[in-house]
Amino acid sequence: MRLTILGGSSPFTTNMFTEGRAARFLGGFRHITLYGRDRRSLELVRGRIIPEVGRATLAVTTDLAEALCGADVVLVQLRYGGLALRRLIEETCYSHGLFADESLGVGGLATALCVQGAWRGLGNRLHHDCPAALTVNMINPLSLSSQLLQDSGARTIGLCEGPLTTARQLAAHLCGPEETFDWDCAGLNHRAFVYDIRLGGRPLPFAALADLPLPRACGVADPQSGALISKEMAQARSPADWTYGRAETVARMRAGALKGLAAPTEGGAAPEAAAEAAAGARRPTPWYDDAVLPLLAAWSGWSDPFDTTINHPVEGLFLESRFCIGKTSLTPRHRASARATQPRAIAETVAALVQHERAVLACLELAWQQRDPASGGPPSDAVFVALTDAMASALAADPLIPEAQKPVALVALREIIARYRDMEQRPAQGATTACGIPG
Repeated sequence: MRLTILGGSSPFTTNMFTEGRAARFLGGFRHITLYGRDRRSLELVRGRIIPEVGRATLAVTTDLAEALCGADVVLVQLRYGGLALRRLIEETCYSHGLFADESLGVGGLATALCVQGAWRGLGNRLHHDCPAALTVNMINPLSLSSQLLQDSGARTIGLCEGPLTTARQLAAHLCGPEETFDWDCAGLNHRAFVYDIRLGGRPLPFAALADLPLPRACGVADPQSGALISKEMAQARSPADWTYGRAETVARMRAGALKGLAAPTEGGAAPEAAAEAAAGARRPTPWYDDAVLPLLAAWSGWSDPFDTTINHPVEGLFLESRFCIGKTSLTPRHRASARATQPRAIAETVAALVQHERAVLACLELAWQQRDPASGGPPSDAVFVALTDAMASALAADPLIPEAQKPVALVALREIIARYRDMEQRPAQGATTACGIPG
């Protein structure tokens, strides 16, 4: 099989290969291609991982058509708009007292409106250059980007480690050596519930979940639903947990990791370079170990089947639920008992989230129809006026934005789009070009 990694110039891509991961998980791929926009970064990543790939051939390219040609699996970890867009969302939401996240609320809608042209363009290229390939998408907001990739002809699943990592942490805290552990998942990405948790076939009472010392990266016990909700949904509900400045933190870690890759490996790197490299390398990348690598191993037939959660198409939306990944196969793992006993609070919240998702997709479609064909970028001022009702409807339908904040959310949305449109005139700042490929 042939694996292509879009966004392979990120220094964190090395975490897919180092410490024996390539041998354990990627042995089913005989050719691996890294695609990125920066040739120097690609070569630095290649130099670090080439000792790890064994018999596989490893190529790097800045040509998207070359990267996609003949691919069997395409892992998409591109960040259209770059960290500059994420930083802009954080700054604007902070100034208006809004929750800041690139996948939820105002930030999720703003991201999609700004870069949907890039997603659609990529979907078209995937459909044209490797129509039979499985596209494993990791672009945030995941459900929206996966839907537009799929609508453009790419054979797409969305992948996030959150629910599975949460379930594994639960099992580690609760299970004895011989006990069976089972659970179900419902919702959309970053807005999912882990529920119907069973030990030895018996339902686990909510009281047993409430005081568990789960890591911050895992789900949070939610008394409203009697289940675990994603950390992102918990943060959106709790202003005390809102955090800003994540874009700056990731940018510093990325710069340090790249500097470390560029530092001499023989005779010892300069102390400051070594320190920056260590700081970058310490960025946790659980999505690789918990989700991406086991899925790739199972899909390629290199390992046994893998039970996980994926985001998959259901009636025009990408929903998050359990699947078993086998060699070139995806099998649903829904339990009828879990669906039959789904708490009312979960069913009602998921229904509200679905209604919101449909409103956002309708807004995106209208924006796409109204766009300047020569651009494909964020809406112009004239288009924004035409979209006002659709955007207001999408924000009004969002159950994660408090009612009192919805008027200011529309103001913040317009500000983000206007400022990003200005940024797009300067591709070197990290925005996308009009054709939808990173500049």
